Amino acid sequence: MSVTYKYDDKVYDPNNFEDEAKSYFNQVVQLQAEIETLHKQIAVLQAASITFNQRIREQLTDEMLVDESVEGGAL
Repeated sequence: MSVTYKYDDKVYDPNNFEDEAKSYFNQVVQLQAEIETLHKQIAVLQAASITFNQRIREQLTDEMLVDESVEGGAL
């Protein structure tokens, strides 16, 4: 199956594009691949954050509580 370009419910063959459009098309393909890679990295980072927060919560004790009436903040 060859790569195609879909726009407005029509499918185009990039091999028939003018050189400039071919160049743009190749850039779009690379950008989409990079976006997919970043989505996967985000998913891994979110999973790590959830896991680390779970590990923190497992270790919380009442002795660690902060009096919220005193100046300070929370993450």
